[in-house]
Amino acid sequence: MLDPELLRTFLAVDRAGGFTAAGRLLGLRQSTVSGHIARLEQAVGRELFRRDTRNLALTADGAAMVGFARDILDTQAKADRYFSECRPTGLIRLGASDDLVGRMLSDVLVEFTGSYPGVDLELVVGLSENLKTRMAAGELDLMVAKRLPGEQHGELLWRDRLVWAGRPGLTDITDPVPIVTYPSPSLTRHIALRELERERRTWRIACVSD
Repeated sequence: MLDPELLRTFLAVDRAGGFTAAGRLLGLRQSTVSGHIARLEQAVGRELFRRDTRNLALTADGAAMVGFARDILDTQAKADRYFSECRPTGLIRLGASDDLVGRMLSDVLVEFTGSYPGVDLELVVGLSENLKTRMAAGELDLMVAKRLPGEQHGELLWRDRLVWAGRPGLTDITDPVPIVTYPSPSLTRHIALRELERERRTWRIACVSD
C-alpha cells in the first residue's frame, strides 16, 4: 500500500515545480521532500521525476502516478469522512400490525433503510395484541399497532375508521351474519363482534384469515 503522506508530497512537488517550493507548501524541509520522493520511487520501482540542474519534469510513470495519487487520496478522504461520521448501527426489532404494513409503512421502511444502512431492521408482522405481549416481554424494541378507542398507551400516529365490507350489491343480510375476520385476539374482530351483539344480531365465523 502506498503511503498517503508520500503521495501528498509527490503531488505538491508536481504542483510547485520543485522540491524546495513543495517544502514551503507543506511546511517541510527540502531534504524531507527529497526523502519522500525517493521512498515513493523505491516503493513503486520506477523513476517518477526526471531531474537536471535546472528543470524537474514528470516521467511517463510520474504522469500516470498523478492520477493514481489523486484517486488514492480522494478515496482515503471519503473513507475517513464515512467512518468518522456518527452513523447509527445495530438491530431494531420492529413489530407491525399486518394490516398496516402494506398500505402505511412500506414507504417509511424503504426510506429508513436507505437513510440508515448500518441499522439491521427485523420486521415482525402480527396481530396488535400479540405484538403488545411480545413488546412487554422485551422481544420487540418498538411497534406500530392498533389500540381500542380510549386506550392511552403508546403515541397516537393516526386515526382510522373501521367499516363493514361485503360483495357489491349486497343489501340485506339475514342472521346469522357470516363474518370473515382475523383470529382472536384481533382488535378488529373484537370490535366487529361487539357491534353485532349491540345490534342484537347473531353471527357465525365463515372464514378466519391470519
